This record gives sequence, C-alpha cells and structure tokens, in this order.
Amino acid sequence: IIGYTIGASTVNALAIYNSGKSYYDNDYEWSLGGSITQAFSETTSLTVGGQYYSGFLVGSKTWGAVTGLSDDAWKVGANLDQKLAGNLDLQLSANYGKADFGIAEVKTWDGRFRLTRSF
Repeated sequence: IIGYTIGASTVNALAIYNSGKSYYDNDYEWSLGGSITQAFSETTSLTVGGQYYSGFLVGSKTWGAVTGLSDDAWKVGANLDQKLAGNLDLQLSANYGKADFGIAEVKTWDGRFRLTRSF
C-alpha cells in the first residue's frame, strides 16, 4: 500500500499478488486498488475507492485456467465519516461489486451504519 497526502486529500494505491490460497488472501491471484479521502472539515471526511480482482483461485490454479472462462471482479464504494461529538463517531458506507465467472455474473450491494463511542 502506498499513500500520499496532498493538502486535505489522501490518495492510496495497492497491489496484491497471491501465488496460492492462504489464510490472508482475498481468493484472487492478483488485485489492484485505490482510494482518495477528502477531509471537508476537522469532523467530516469522505473516502471513495475501488478495487479490481483477477484470477479467482480454485486450489492452486485460477478459475480461468481450469475452465477457460472469465474470472474477473471489481468493487467500488464510498465511506462518510463524521465526528458527531467528543468521543462519538458516525460512519456510513455503501459498496457495489460485480464478479464475472463466465457462466454467471454476481452483483452485490452492501453498506454499513456504525456509531462508535470511545471512553
């Protein structure tokens, strides 16, 4: 992961390569992603990002190598962070993803609402 801050914005980029299945992998042979976070004030920030995946792993081989079919996926999302009061934070997130396995496409939406109180 590489990050760079420019004024009130932070840009991040990542690259992942897996030579096979492991406890820490994301089930894909490789992945590229990035995000940008914009701080609008001391209490509010918005992060927008995305990630592309290729080579869905089936054991030690990719789905494409085993079947000859597509095995790509991608996901995009946004996250809003707001400090509501001292030690009380709100986080809203929404994500959309799409995976293409050649025989079927899987499309997903997910989101989260989170209130965090620190003591």
